[in-house]
Amino acid sequence: MAGSLARRLPPGDKVQDNHSRTGTPPGPARVPPRDRPAGRARRAANAAPPASPRPRSRPATREPLPMYVEELMTPAARVRTVTRDTGLREAARFMREDDTGVLPVNDGDTLVGILTDRDIAIRAVAEGMPADTPVGEVMTGEVLYCYADAPTEDVIVNMRDNAIRRMPVVDRDRNLRGMVSIVDLTKGNPKTAGEALARIHDQPPQT
Repeated sequence: MAGSLARRLPPGDKVQDNHSRTGTPPGPARVPPRDRPAGRARRAANAAPPASPRPRSRPATREPLPMYVEELMTPAARVRTVTRDTGLREAARFMREDDTGVLPVNDGDTLVGILTDRDIAIRAVAEGMPADTPVGEVMTGEVLYCYADAPTEDVIVNMRDNAIRRMPVVDRDRNLRGMVSIVDLTKGNPKTAGEALARIHDQPPQT
């Protein structure tokens, strides 16, 4: 009877091993951590630490290039001038038309003096001089001027120290090249020229 209960497996089937009977899935046996190869542990220990990121270099800060008077001045071709023989009435009319308080006095192209509205008021009108008095009698002969290739920073300091707002620009032969004002210079040096302008306003006007 027992023999009749025995059955033969169909061809192609395999006998299950003990894992099938116990419910554990088949697979390769794992090596315990203490039994791992020593070489791998040594390689991990000797591995170089990760490189720290390099600090990013900051771009170099460039100092602003110096500016020169000729970059900001009004050229001589656009500057109204008078001569020693020009009458005060005519000079005053030029000032009104050009909305300025200062006129360079030239002999040809050479700067020989400067006439300001203050000169007219104090030296001519206050003294009762006639309106046709020549400019040469009341003009200022000692003129503060600068060169076209002068750094604007130097001219700002000169204007500040002498409390003047406008300055003739000449070449080395003292030929008039143009005019520059403290307002012109604020375009290239807003902070420095602005401070100088504030200081000039606090002092008695010269030109």
